[in-house]
Amino acid sequence: MPEDFKTTVLPREEPKGQQSQGLPGIQLPTKEQIAAFPEVVKTDAKALNEKIRAQLQAKEQEKKQQ
Repeated sequence: MPEDFKTTVLPREEPKGQQSQGLPGIQLPTKEQIAAFPEVVKTDAKALNEKIRAQLQAKEQEKKQQ
């Protein structure tokens, strides 16, 4: 190895994190903007599942008969 050989360590550039400075913050919708679910209805989960299973079984039986 030559005597004038020197190792050079370059500074490492750190990755930049999320930059949200200067951007709008969290925007919460108003009640008027939430039109997908205008009302909440409480349902019995077991009854609903039984109804759906009965419908699926009826469809499967129709397919078997054809």
